[in-house]
Amino acid sequence: MNRASERGSPANLDAEAGLIGSCLIDESQSVIATALSLDITPLSFFSPRHQVLFEAIASLHSAKSGIDEITVAEWLHSRGQLEAVGGHAEINAIGNRVETTAHSRFWIEIVKEKEIARRSISEATTAVERIYRGDDIANVLESASMSLADLAGKAGGKRDTKGEQLAQLLQSRRFDMANPPPTPIPIVSLCGKTIFTEGNISAFIAGKSSGKTSSVTAIIASMIGPKSYDYLGFLGDNPHGKSVLYFDTEQSQFDFHQMQRRIMWRARVDSLPPWVEPYHLKPFKTLDRRKMVMDRIKAATKERGCLMAIIDGAVDLVTNFNDIAECNDFMDELMEVTDSTKAHVHCTLHVNPGQKRNEHQDKARGHLGTFLEQRSEVVLLSTKKRVQNVEEMVIDTKDARHGILHNPPRIRWNDSYKMLMTYSVEAQEADEDRASMGKLATVLAMCYDGLVEHLTYSELVSGLAKAGGWTPATAKNRVTEMKRLGLVTEVNGLYSRA
Repeated sequence: MNRASERGSPANLDAEAGLIGSCLIDESQSVIATALSLDITPLSFFSPRHQVLFEAIASLHSAKSGIDEITVAEWLHSRGQLEAVGGHAEINAIGNRVETTAHSRFWIEIVKEKEIARRSISEATTAVERIYRGDDIANVLESASMSLADLAGKAGGKRDTKGEQLAQLLQSRRFDMANPPPTPIPIVSLCGKTIFTEGNISAFIAGKSSGKTSSVTAIIASMIGPKSYDYLGFLGDNPHGKSVLYFDTEQSQFDFHQMQRRIMWRARVDSLPPWVEPYHLKPFKTLDRRKMVMDRIKAATKERGCLMAIIDGAVDLVTNFNDIAECNDFMDELMEVTDSTKAHVHCTLHVNPGQKRNEHQDKARGHLGTFLEQRSEVVLLSTKKRVQNVEEMVIDTKDARHGILHNPPRIRWNDSYKMLMTYSVEAQEADEDRASMGKLATVLAMCYDGLVEHLTYSELVSGLAKAGGWTPATAKNRVTEMKRLGLVTEVNGLYSRA
């Protein structure tokens, strides 16, 4: 037995499993694309099981099929190789050991390095054996030199460049007419208009106490309760029971608890379904919060699928919302996690406090707000005003890829239900009619004295113009309005007070 075989072959089974696990959780398939571009093949792996698993992954990628534990197991089963790799349990174990693809490039380099080391030993060992057999030494050395020079070039990284990796990734995202992506699934609508779809980002911008949290509770409640209830114009759908995550970074623990009760109250249920996962993150450090959010989205995707993640207070996931580099890094993470998991991520932010009171407050806070607005499929705005001495909130869209709202919801506090509810156009018109009737009735009374019961049209118009200080044209419009409201009746051209 030669000394090389006594020492064992160079290998790193953890790196091999890490690379395969990264391929299994990477829905974008950028990891397998990068590995193939760097000449990783089944024979690059030392473990026979890993060789078979990588062959399955590479074949699925070549066929433009999805890659995960289920599709790989099915591919192997159809070829009678599933048990050879340890069955479903082994495939799931490899997939579960990896939480992120961040280290995949490092594992690729280790796997490649160990492959080159084994091939170098094999070439050198073959040369030694040929010399002992008495082969022509010049031929042995020439053959060995060529093989080792080729391996030296690969070990030197002549092809392992960032440019080649990016070029391969770019090609994997090239437009392909024959393989269109699936249509994004609608998740939430507002007044019948789709606003949230899978794999996208959205933002909600509002001032303090302007309805951000109430809107969030309504969105979640709309996925739980009957569709006929009032959800402030929002309507969500979660037919497959995927996870809906809610991360609160701002409220006290008591207020956070009360918010969950408001979700149940609006949906008329006694408890939240298991797929609704609220988390209170206020006590944690900024970067710890951020990691918790990203990791939970990925873990939920693997467990039951993740439909949506709501970050109530996205500014609390960065240490400085005006640091361009940090905000860019955060946005890169958001775009990567939405692309790889197909979850929708909805972020709430406060308006820029530097805006003057008389300005339209629609600018989000800091560079983070600017970046979120640029990358969101929809930006929701919440504004407050007083209408007839009643506080009213309006939710509208600032930027929307699916079209603007023509009739944004108007929301008021409802004492009967003890919560905010939509205020319908019909209710608004009724309130306006009641206010208008009082004013018009006062002016109308000034046109009739105790002895006059009937007026002609011209007499009524003239009297209204004088009593109300209106122009004749306006007075004519008021006559029409009074008839509609039932303040006057007209018989044979004579007008009487009702």
